[in-house]
Amino acid sequence: MAIIISLILIGIMLCLVPEMAFIKNRILTSIFVMAYSLVLLKMISLSSNTGRFHLLDFLIWGMMYVWMLDRFYAIPLIKQAGLAEFELIYRMLFMGLFWFFLLYRKIPINFDFCLDYRALFTTIGITTAIVVIDVFVAWKLRFLRLSWRRVDWRTAFIITVYMFFFVALTQEVLFRGLIYGYLAQFFPKYGAALILSSVIFGLGHINYAGWKMVIVSTLAGFGYCLVYSLTGSMLYTMISHTLTNLVWWLYMKRI
Repeated sequence: MAIIISLILIGIMLCLVPEMAFIKNRILTSIFVMAYSLVLLKMISLSSNTGRFHLLDFLIWGMMYVWMLDRFYAIPLIKQAGLAEFELIYRMLFMGLFWFFLLYRKIPINFDFCLDYRALFTTIGITTAIVVIDVFVAWKLRFLRLSWRRVDWRTAFIITVYMFFFVALTQEVLFRGLIYGYLAQFFPKYGAALILSSVIFGLGHINYAGWKMVIVSTLAGFGYCLVYSLTGSMLYTMISHTLTNLVWWLYMKRI
């Protein structure tokens, strides 16, 4: 049922994305994106929690991380700045990453979602703290300022669905599910995994806006790690990530 609802939301999003955002044929691209989403969601539903990381696994997620920092070659299928994008090679690499770690290696990443009020309040509280701290730090760094962006419901819907399924999902699986999980297994003491994975997450944003963005993203990554470790659910972490990004998109503007 969750897969069907997810695909319906993604399908509506694709219908609302402007024609100019599609680099190639709109219908064929939409079919491909839907197929990609179905395969990814199906892999998540089939995953089990019986595996453990090997020491050399950092080579696998490390290569994906390097690709995120510098995409040597790109084949964009959907691209509109500030709205949505779908780059073929990047998405196929993520699909391979999902298959290798979730299905083949059976690494434990919990995607179960139950309406636990304690987990919900924890997520809301930490997300609020992330936003407040990041806004304050960004203001002190003279990096961002508060600015209201007026949007129609279509744009808001596209952004929300895109942020959840195509930004938060992939980034949270990589940085919290794999990188944080790997570090927590091999460096379990003194919060080393939480700190190191947050810094790695922050450095992954250096190409967006330099070191100021690294600092702000590292703080956000620390909050996402807290949500994941306290709730034990990747979905709560994705919700926190999506809400934070939406606040940034709606209320923040670079100086």
